[in-house]
Amino acid sequence: MLLLAALFIVACCQKQDEMLTQESQWQKIEAMFDEYKNNHFPEVPSFTVEELKNKIDDRNFIIVDVRSPKERAVSFIPTSIPKEKFEKNKGKYGDASIITYCTIGYRSGLYAKKLREGKINARNLKGGVLAWAHHRNHFTDKEGRNKKQIHVYGKDWALVPEEYEAVW
Repeated sequence: MLLLAALFIVACCQKQDEMLTQESQWQKIEAMFDEYKNNHFPEVPSFTVEELKNKIDDRNFIIVDVRSPKERAVSFIPTSIPKEKFEKNKGKYGDASIITYCTIGYRSGLYAKKLREGKINARNLKGGVLAWAHHRNHFTDKEGRNKKQIHVYGKDWALVPEEYEAVW
């Protein structure tokens, strides 16, 4: 009985440590994003994961993945299109709202800034694929399969929840 109680306490502490680790990861993601935004593209409005989730199937919102083809080959947010496809077909999207994303929001913030300078209604996904993962949303691959792997920009950005695998 005493052994079971001890195992229960250990299991609870491990779960609490895991939650703290994920919470500290999320705090680091937010801090990094805020630093990038404040220093490089303060005029670009952010779009949250919650907002994106509500609009993911809305044809008036175009989700643009600005990561490299190598990164996108691992997985991407469903319904998103590569930056290259968007660039080739800008005129096709008319008055749609553009939501840009990358690993955490730096590259996509710079791209959204460029689009806004060209009078395109672009916003940046706060926290990028890392935020998407921390909100327990799924990723897909080009065959439409759900993926738990996420290509992040590098080791410093490997801030994914335990059930996901960061690759770089």
